[in-house]
Parts: sequence; C-alpha cells; structure tokens
Amino acid sequence: MEVERVPLSVLAPTWMTDETKISRQDGQFFSVEGFQIKRSGGREVSGWGQPMIVQSTGYVGLIRKFGSRIDPDKLLVRLFPEPGNIGFIVDDTNTRVLVGPPIQFSTGNLENHRKAMRGELDSNGKPYKPVPFASIATEEKPTWVNFATWEDAVEDGGRFYEKVNSYVVVNVSSFEDVEEEIQLSGQPENFAWININHWRILRQSGLINGHMRAVSSLLI
Repeated sequence: MEVERVPLSVLAPTWMTDETKISRQDGQFFSVEGFQIKRSGGREVSGWGQPMIVQSTGYVGLIRKFGSRIDPDKLLVRLFPEPGNIGFIVDDTNTRVLVGPPIQFSTGNLENHRKAMRGELDSNGKPYKPVPFASIATEEKPTWVNFATWEDAVEDGGRFYEKVNSYVVVNVSSFEDVEEEIQLSGQPENFAWININHWRILRQSGLINGHMRAVSSLLI
C-alpha cells in the first residue's frame, strides 16, 4: 500500500467538509467532528476544544483451534494493510502491512453481508459480496463455531467519541472448518495459523496491529 499526503481539498467529492465535520458523502466509515469540552475535573485544564473521530461499532475477532501439550493451540491471523500503519519494511519501504485478526469488519460491512446472504443487488445491479467470517456476528452462526461470545469494549476516548468495538475469540475443532471462509476472502495467502510463541515474537517486534493487540486480551 502506497500512501501520500495531500490537501483535504483533493479528497472531494468523495469526502466533503462543512462547518461541522469532515465526512464521506455516503456517510460510511467515519467522520471527524468538533467537540467542546466544557468541564473536566481531574485534567490539566478545565476545558478545551478538539476534533474527534465518530465511528460506528466494529467487529474484531480471533479464531482459535485448541491443541495439546505436544501440539499447542493455534490462532488464525491475517496480513492486513492500513494507510496509517508502520508495517513490515521491505527494501527500505513501509508496506503498511501488519499482522491482524481474521475477523475485522464494520457495521456497514455486516449489513452488506446480510444483503449478500439475502441475494440482494446494489445500486449498480451487482450482487453484494459476502464478508469473510461476518456470519459469526449474525443470528445464525456457522455450524463449525464451537463457542463465540462477543464482548463490547470502549476505544480510546481521547480520539474517538463514544466509540465501542465488539470483540470475540471463536473456538473451532478443525482447520478444515474455516477453509471455505478463508477462500471466500479472495486472498487466502494472507491468512496463516500460528501458535502463541509466534504471536509473542510478532508482538515484541511491533508487527501486530492495534485490533490484534486488543482482541488478544481475551485470551487471558
């Protein structure tokens, strides 16, 4: 992923700026809005103004296959590029790619997945594409899911306004159970099974993304 700084005006017409916010015309993903903090006990100053990111709930999860003393538990992970990442460096170039969880989608993605399952078409007359592993967050979980309980967690309140993500660790009994979903991603080469020692090395090397770091807390 190559990323270049540009003036905000270059982002139009997809993104627009008005007196209250910077947002996409279709309202998707997130907006940047202004907030005035009027009373703040226990902080360095009593009040201030700042922009904040307003974003709907995201869904983040790990998939774990239980192992044994000889063959330890395995975690399914995914290589994930994001424009703000300091990722793997290849030939002195920041690829923006970090290791993240296999389940990572927004509320909008989940709604599009439901539309795909119902066979609906988008505004261009094309079928909606199913989102890999999004069925885990729906009313009818896949049969291969042994256990999955979602937990809500508030994100960084210094940047996000009342932002909540929902996290889960999904337990499965075999690798084959999730293979179809991996193929559904269209990029199966971006997925891999690792054990906790591999995860620890990646964490210590600074090569896991924030979602991976947050959802890994459910393993404790």
